[in-house]
Amino acid sequence: MKGSLLYILQNCQTAFEELRRLNEELAFALKPDVKVENINRIGALHRMTQDYLIVRVAGLFDNDRRTASFQNLCPTDKEFLAIKEEAIIKYFIEFRHNFSAHLNLVRMQNDQNPETLKILSSNIVDILQKLVQLANTY
Repeated sequence: MKGSLLYILQNCQTAFEELRRLNEELAFALKPDVKVENINRIGALHRMTQDYLIVRVAGLFDNDRRTASFQNLCPTDKEFLAIKEEAIIKYFIEFRHNFSAHLNLVRMQNDQNPETLKILSSNIVDILQKLVQLANTY
């Protein structure tokens, strides 16, 4: 399980950096004086990367016994329990269940979508590094 978790964590770190890059590219492309031919492609890649990050990070805390998750690796570890209470982790879990993995139409109608800037300005990079260290102790 450790190897799977480390692989997922590495992919999450990569996805975060890619989301940051795509967000900058998209922000530039949306300026009124800029004409970009592939803006829809940039937007799609941005959304796919954000969804991937949300689904994978939330999955690290999954209760299903069939999954590779920290909940199954070390459910009583103090560090894990503290990380599980981090606001951004709760945010990812909420959006995994109501937007990314399961599209909640009521939330969509109310424009309750994941906020990229909230993700990018969070402490998720530090959390992912702590999870790498935690996985390496088991």
